[in-house]
Amino acid sequence: MPEHHRFRVEKRQPNSAQMKAGGLSYKVEYRVRGDDGSITGTVSGVMEAAHLVLERNGRIWLKWSRTEVRGEEQSFDFSASFDDDLVGRILREDNVQLRWSWHLNASDPRTNRIGARNGVVETRDEAVSAIERAFTEFIAWEG
Repeated sequence: MPEHHRFRVEKRQPNSAQMKAGGLSYKVEYRVRGDDGSITGTVSGVMEAAHLVLERNGRIWLKWSRTEVRGEEQSFDFSASFDDDLVGRILREDNVQLRWSWHLNASDPRTNRIGARNGVVETRDEAVSAIERAFTEFIAWEG
């Protein structure tokens, strides 16, 4: 699997002073940062941010946490989120020679589209890369 650079996509909402000064014309922006922290660009929408990332052979850096089931953290089971929405999960498959499965299950409110993709890879890092790349491609899709 080719290595894809990770990019953080940060949603920037106007603060109260900016909203007062700009009125309704001040819009939400998305800032794209490389894995070294440098700003790659600022765009008006998440789709444009995903395109910017893909143009640089990258993937959107998702927020990762341990999966909880009935209030208990699960071993070798991690959930991915973007903009406070759960978008996928990776987990170690003990019955498949300790390989890692990944599952993208995202929805796009702009298009009412649902994206579901999955796969099995050898390592956790490969699973993270696969789901982040799949999510980036899903968000960039224009239909």
